[in-house]
Amino acid sequence: TAVLPQPGLRYRLRLRTFNGDEVTLFDTASEESEKWEAVTIPLDSYAGTAVTIFFQVWTEKTVENETSGYWANPRLIVN
Repeated sequence: TAVLPQPGLRYRLRLRTFNGDEVTLFDTASEESEKWEAVTIPLDSYAGTAVTIFFQVWTEKTVENETSGYWANPRLIVN
């Protein structure tokens, strides 16, 4: 999985367990780089547990131009 940072955007990956507990796995404010950045998050501690994963992109302030945020090729690899 990768994110494409855009000025003013934040990226967050959240996980919700079957019991309703929520955990933030990844949270970052974007940089001005506008280059793809790889994101790898181990989920070993959730093995055998039913979970829902949320990919979120948002802005906390007004962005001058219309801006889109992207998560690329989300993959879940099970060993």
